[in-house]
Amino acid sequence: MLAPIDPPTRNHLPDAGNMIRPPCVHLGPLQSACPLGDTLRDVRHCLCDDTDAGRCWRSAIPSTDADVASCERCPHYDPGLPADRLTLTVTHWQRPDALRRLQESIKRYLPTLPVLIEDTGGNLSAGRNKLIDRTTTEFVVVMEEDFVILPETAAGLRDAVAILDHDAGIAGVGGIASEPKRGRVRWGHNFDRRGDVCRVVASNRPMRTTPGGIKYRPCDLVLNWGVFRAATFRAVPWDEDFYITEHMQHYWTASRAGQEFAFYAGLLIDHRRDRPNAVYNAGRRRDLSHLVREKHGFTFHNHA
Repeated sequence: MLAPIDPPTRNHLPDAGNMIRPPCVHLGPLQSACPLGDTLRDVRHCLCDDTDAGRCWRSAIPSTDADVASCERCPHYDPGLPADRLTLTVTHWQRPDALRRLQESIKRYLPTLPVLIEDTGGNLSAGRNKLIDRTTTEFVVVMEEDFVILPETAAGLRDAVAILDHDAGIAGVGGIASEPKRGRVRWGHNFDRRGDVCRVVASNRPMRTTPGGIKYRPCDLVLNWGVFRAATFRAVPWDEDFYITEHMQHYWTASRAGQEFAFYAGLLIDHRRDRPNAVYNAGRRRDLSHLVREKHGFTFHNHA
């Protein structure tokens, strides 16, 4: 149980706007007494499973003293994600426990968004293409089953949509994936081909900023985690010859087709990298680097 906090006073009302949060997706019935000791306003009970994480309440607006449904402490607030424009697309293969874990985190933190799930059968590129074929929304979130949604993820997705709405030249916005061994992994890189070797280097393209103050870095290459225009993958589908180790070669092809991406540091996810069984591990170790030379005439310095 959270310790009580000092109740706000009328002197604090000019700053009340800083306390207002988007509506909680678990907003329950009105309570007559605030469990946090706030005597100035009524509150609504939070119906989430771990209600001790916080209590949803209604915050007074100074000029009108009206009540606005908001959530000060509960982690399950609705950040205003456009469910009619954004679909979560999830590929999976041989990792059912990881998929269940991801689904639970989606239910907890992104319950309003539609979700499409595709078993790749071991061909990750084909699975992603099938998901795009099934998608009807303008934007897609590219995910794999070993991801876990964080409390901060929803706000990052909202900001990524804002970037795409602001900048028509950006095909997709990639973020950061926190991994057990490598830490906070990020890709905001450009390709640097020299002869028969292609390297990736950190992008130094000038930062851009949305009218709302969201800063992002244009680049050629981001993680396979982020918000993308569905039309991006219809114009340049994943090459199904690369059933694994598809990452670099896809973005190389997309960048040669004129697509530009963006790295945004506020877009966060956990990436657990489960390696559950011998079948999965053997499939993961398949090496298709020879196809890069056959198709593009070079090899990548670091294959990913």
